[in-house]
Amino acid sequence: MAKPPTSGALRGRVHFQRRQTEPDPWGGDPREGDWATVTTCAAEFLPLKGSETVIANRLQGIQPYIVRVRQSAATWQVDETWRVVDARDDARVFAIKAPPTDPDQKRQWLEFLVEQGRTE
Repeated sequence: MAKPPTSGALRGRVHFQRRQTEPDPWGGDPREGDWATVTTCAAEFLPLKGSETVIANRLQGIQPYIVRVRQSAATWQVDETWRVVDARDDARVFAIKAPPTDPDQKRQWLEFLVEQGRTE
């Protein structure tokens, strides 16, 4: 049986960011703006088996992770249109690939399937 998560395992920090919308100056539909941090929290990174794909005629490595955070009202709002940024290294940007899951059904933890190397 897998070891249950503990708060001591949350050694990383992540920013959950979503794109802001900005009004079109000519009255059209709103446009997507820059990424803005909505919440920051402690997290645990659990690496999964990576892969390589060909994107634009180049071989690119894709590293999936499970990002585990404590459940909160802010983290329940996160969906696949958001992204995760490592708070200690802004160059590590992760695309969220699946909605949050509650692994133990106790509403303590949320897990996100993310991929590093693919931001959109």
